[in-house]
Amino acid sequence: MTDKTGTGVVHCAPGFGEEDYQLCLKYKVINIDNPPVPLDDNGNFTEVVADYKGVYVKTADKEIRKELTKRGRLIKDT
Repeated sequence: MTDKTGTGVVHCAPGFGEEDYQLCLKYKVINIDNPPVPLDDNGNFTEVVADYKGVYVKTADKEIRKELTKRGRLIKDT
């Protein structure tokens, strides 16, 4: 991959990976003591994601895609 290819879109999950965590700290996306982890121990969304609270993360995918499409925010769905 080069700076001439790809989408330019980057996903960071600071609550789930050290590199993402450090990058988000560096750019002040998160607070040092409170990285976002919007899932419970069973993989269900917590109240942080109110529209999908209690829904298993992979089960919510279809509904999230629909909502993003409705809002004109989904660029490509593979």
